[in-house]
Amino acid sequence: MQKAHFSFNSGHNINSKRMLALTVALLLTMLLGLFPAGTSQAQQNDETFVINDVIFEESDTSSVNAQEVALDEGNHRYVFGSFNETVEFGEGSNSQELQGTDSDLFVAKYDTNNNLLWIQEFETSVRGGLPGATPAGIEFDDIFGHLYVAGSFIGGLDVGTEQLTAGSSTDGFLAQLNPETGNVQWVNQIIGTQTIFVNDISANGNIALTGEFKGIAEFPGQFETQETLLSLTPGGEDMFAVRYDFTGQTNYAIQAGGNGAEGIGIYMNDGNSFTVVGDFAGTIRFRDSNGREPTELTSQDGTDGFIVRYNRSGQLRFVTHIAGPATDSAVHVVQKKLNIYVAGTFFEQTTIGSTTLRSRGQNDTFVARINSLDGSVQRVTQIGSSDTDFLRGLDADAEASTNGSIFVSGNFFGPQLTIGEGSTAIHLDESETAIDTSYLTEISVDGGVFIPSFGQTVQGQFKANRITVAEDSTNLQLAGNYRSAVAFGQGNQTIELPAPSGSQAMAVAQFVPNNGNNEPNALYVSSTTGGIVDGITFRDEDVLRFSIPRQTWAMLIDGSDIGLGPTDINAVHQQNDGSFLLSVNSTLTLPDLGEIDDSDILRFVPETLGRDTTGTLKLFLRGADVGLTTNDEDIDAIAIDADGRLVISTLGSASVPGANGDLSTRDEDLLVRNGNVWELLFDGSDVGLTDNSEDISAASIDAESVTLSTEGAYTIDKLTGNADDVFNCKTPSTGDNTQIEECTILLDGSANGLTGEVVDAFSLAQP
Repeated sequence: MQKAHFSFNSGHNINSKRMLALTVALLLTMLLGLFPAGTSQAQQNDETFVINDVIFEESDTSSVNAQEVALDEGNHRYVFGSFNETVEFGEGSNSQELQGTDSDLFVAKYDTNNNLLWIQEFETSVRGGLPGATPAGIEFDDIFGHLYVAGSFIGGLDVGTEQLTAGSSTDGFLAQLNPETGNVQWVNQIIGTQTIFVNDISANGNIALTGEFKGIAEFPGQFETQETLLSLTPGGEDMFAVRYDFTGQTNYAIQAGGNGAEGIGIYMNDGNSFTVVGDFAGTIRFRDSNGREPTELTSQDGTDGFIVRYNRSGQLRFVTHIAGPATDSAVHVVQKKLNIYVAGTFFEQTTIGSTTLRSRGQNDTFVARINSLDGSVQRVTQIGSSDTDFLRGLDADAEASTNGSIFVSGNFFGPQLTIGEGSTAIHLDESETAIDTSYLTEISVDGGVFIPSFGQTVQGQFKANRITVAEDSTNLQLAGNYRSAVAFGQGNQTIELPAPSGSQAMAVAQFVPNNGNNEPNALYVSSTTGGIVDGITFRDEDVLRFSIPRQTWAMLIDGSDIGLGPTDINAVHQQNDGSFLLSVNSTLTLPDLGEIDDSDILRFVPETLGRDTTGTLKLFLRGADVGLTTNDEDIDAIAIDADGRLVISTLGSASVPGANGDLSTRDEDLLVRNGNVWELLFDGSDVGLTDNSEDISAASIDAESVTLSTEGAYTIDKLTGNADDVFNCKTPSTGDNTQIEECTILLDGSANGLTGEVVDAFSLAQP
């Protein structure tokens, strides 16, 4: 199978199917003032969420789609989707090849480093009809720790050891999986005399499904439990909602119908009350589990939307009507605390409670907040372009009540999408490379008022599906598929994927909150010797990437690929344009550059990064030209300060041109190049770095702090450590009166696989 690769907004490629722990910390900064298509300038510096990493799967010939992601308490990702033909999921020893047919389903579990842990295939076959299957949704139940998937199929469907065969048309299914192994623990088939479609699932101790059926629908469960529904109008479609307990027993089934109705979204809360949203034509009658006289609604014209709520026993609580003269539909629903959030679509005009919306083009999206006690509409906002729009997903964080956030995904065709109204609205431009553009937006709930706070498009032909927000709001997952090269994020916080080899590839993009501070998210590290860390074999001429939040390693620069194999990289700094400044510890000869001394600085402009590193090496600084002429004056640390000046440390004592004659420094000091002379920037002896083991081996500096590693054991500001550490200290004063405070270890090498190594080069990556 052909391997895919990431490429970043600076044009750098990483030849890997997925990169472990890719975060936004890569400093591949675009020029100031440039804003990519799809983002208004007002939003460029005010993002509340930024792209963190992407899981993607593809093959040379196949089509792969991710429908939805479920998260457990450890933020493992369970992806539910579909594929055909042959796909190799995962990479390396964790990979697994699935050989699909026309339309098979898969459930895959990935750890927080994007490693595939297991995959389960639901294979379709020709049994009673042409095969095909559609994923509806996936849920991880926090109460009992089970994983559930639901969908529809035609023909045959193998779920674990069970071989399901659809009846005369399409049937539905619900399966419980073991989240540790992926094994199917039980499966229930939903059987109809005509068509049955399962559209959504919700789990909270028990499980609830919704969808639509014609004729007779049977809901058999485990332990010989069963419910049966008959369409309220012959030939008409009815909405159904069915509840199961965690053992798979059928508790009850409810319907609503008339001339045509479907349940599209469902949400069950902690108390097992549940809300169903959907649409209907003509007159719809809502029955409950007690069989009481039904509640009726009549559509204005075309289809109208509905929101219906039932208590845990299936008794009707309320029905809310979404009415318009054309096509209206409620599509997604989620409940947080006492508020229900509903997203849907409408054409031309719709009325939700006392609010009337008029579309900006063809189909627009509405987002409404509903009181869970009586169904009253409390707040409504609108998302739309001048053309057709599609709603794909809705979720909310745990605090979405008087405060918190709602998240919406979709696609739009118009040249610009407007989220919200008036002066607080966000405007997103269409992608330059796609007819329909996917978007992701956050709407803040501020004291009950809806205020758009984040909006971003995906550049390229990406079809967004559902979104999932972690309960602790630490991450957001956007599932979907792409057909061309795509880019998630914007500015210097971008992850690009090349066009897939096959017709369609799966992508699951993870966004994380933008913390808005200068704390580094990653380190680029080189060592004096070679070794193995996280299964990665490295040498002293390599640079590794360490993700601070995830505590994982990846290869960044393979030095032997660019001619540095005979020597050791002992200084590295990544510049804002994505290039790297490097120094080596011995003299070597390079093509086109000739002899390079260990007092020189090289500039590496990469084309690809990772295991297959390519690019161009150029001479950045000839050490002899700036007074670095002795063996002790070899460069062993490189940084750029807040004013853009070059900062170095030397292997031993140095005597270099200063403002007032020769400037003498030691190996625990940092020098800064100020014009044509050197100045003392950091005096290590002032802060207690006096032993031979405390010589500075690598450094980074900003306006408020210095980050260092040393040749061996060190003690500074009551902080002690070893040569495999990287530590940071605040610097209230520098120069001839260097002072430090608040020292903390940034990388504990011995706790992260570098025991016994000497970190002789590192560069900080800033968010």
